[in-house]
Amino acid sequence: MNQNEQKAKLRHRLLQRQLKKATAEDGSVDYEMLLDLVSAAYNEQDHNRIQHDRALSLLSIEMMERNEELRAIRKNLEETIAKRTAEIIDARAKAEIAAQKLRLLEGE
Repeated sequence: MNQNEQKAKLRHRLLQRQLKKATAEDGSVDYEMLLDLVSAAYNEQDHNRIQHDRALSLLSIEMMERNEELRAIRKNLEETIAKRTAEIIDARAKAEIAAQKLRLLEGE
């Protein structure tokens, strides 16, 4: 492998394609075309990054909203459990009192 082939192997594939497009049959490079191709690639990358950042921002907002919804659901469940537990404890105490009264009545 000669030196030019080694250098080409180290170049990014996109840059290799751009160089190929900007190279004439005689081997001369149209640097204006090459710069246009490179600039277009940068612009496309910038556009993709902006879209990616926007998507991440929207997902982040959505996740925060879902998190708040889950917190509200959890709070509601905890309140319901506490209320039902208190009702069970109260009902059990009333049942024990009723059972004591019944034993007293049966004992008379």
